[in-house]
Amino acid sequence: MCSATLGAGALSLPYAFRRLGVVGGALAIAVTASAAHYSVSLLVGAITVSGAKSYEELTVYCFGKTMGFVVEVNILVFCFGSVIAYTVAVGDLLEPVLLLKPVQDVAPWLDRQVVMCLFWATCMLPLSLVERLSALQCSSLLGVLSLFYLVLSVVAHALISRVYGHTDDLDAAAAALYGRSDGVYLLTLSWGSLEAFSIIMFAFTMQVNVPSLFEELPQRTPRRMSIVSGRCMALCATSYMLVGLAGYRDAPKSPNGNLLGNYCVTSSAPTSRMMQVAFVAMALSVVMAFPLNIHPCRYTLDVLICGRFSEVDRTVRHVGWTLFIAGSGLLIALHVPGINIVFQLMGSTSSAFVCFVLPAVFGLHLDLPETRGLQNGLACRALLLGGAALGITATAVTIITMLNGDDGPRQTYEPCKPLQSHPT
Repeated sequence: MCSATLGAGALSLPYAFRRLGVVGGALAIAVTASAAHYSVSLLVGAITVSGAKSYEELTVYCFGKTMGFVVEVNILVFCFGSVIAYTVAVGDLLEPVLLLKPVQDVAPWLDRQVVMCLFWATCMLPLSLVERLSALQCSSLLGVLSLFYLVLSVVAHALISRVYGHTDDLDAAAAALYGRSDGVYLLTLSWGSLEAFSIIMFAFTMQVNVPSLFEELPQRTPRRMSIVSGRCMALCATSYMLVGLAGYRDAPKSPNGNLLGNYCVTSSAPTSRMMQVAFVAMALSVVMAFPLNIHPCRYTLDVLICGRFSEVDRTVRHVGWTLFIAGSGLLIALHVPGINIVFQLMGSTSSAFVCFVLPAVFGLHLDLPETRGLQNGLACRALLLGGAALGITATAVTIITMLNGDDGPRQTYEPCKPLQSHPT
């Protein structure tokens, strides 16, 4: 569950903190983590009552085939958008590493698109062919540990730069341009803050995987799943707060939508070497989370279309859908410039609807115990209305920002020269 939750969405969290401020960002993460945990409890309760084994089956059970089709389309949009975003993230993360002299000496032909194709063919596609999520336990653990390393690296970089000043040439440029020593606000509210909520909602989306995770849970009970979800949300919220706060503190006025665009990895500074490993670790985390988006997307396509191809062998369909989803995602990703806009659009549309609004609707429709009583009833309605309101307004603001081109997040990586002497 941590691997399905933690991923490339963490890269845009410092940008979200810039839009919300320190207190606003931390509060938004805490509220969203609580809402995500509550939505998992509602989903598990609805699955227990209905006997459904997938999000689609649960929707059809509650509201019929028409609503089930709408949800299937939303899941497809969300998961396929995540597939594209994660593929783009691999290129964004490894592009700066390709500028390192040892890499240039050994493989000067390597560029962003080539490395995306290599990682896709050797890691992402083979992992996506796995049928059961439980088979991804080891790779998921590696992905989570890789993201933890990124969090620790960003926090360490912020502490070192706080004590010793600028750590490399790009940091000095960022300090002059983005205001390292000032510009950190406790609370910032504007229409742009809605973009931050979209990013944070996307960062906590794993609800489409909950039916499969619950189905494969040993000694399956709602209480046991609630413990799993609570631990997962606590780990994710802590990691997100640390990386958001440290990344925001490092470059509070940076317009980069990807926090790693604020770091230099081509200098000889110790912090640069630390961040080199962080870039690769984050790429591994993204690669390991990639198949968790293929799984629900593949299942949904099979449910929608298998009626016409039911005579086709199940294994052939499994491999065919995997190749189609992962391959088309790669082709689109090769032409997408950055990941931040994808996160915002996915978070404000499909993520808000499928992961926050629908679980509340299921709970109210089935009159689950998690919705009874004054406190639970208010919480469920707050999840429903809050998710819908944030989703609609954040989508409108994101689209308007894209059309106007006003203060949009940028994705920039610039080569930098090593310092003659390093303060540490």
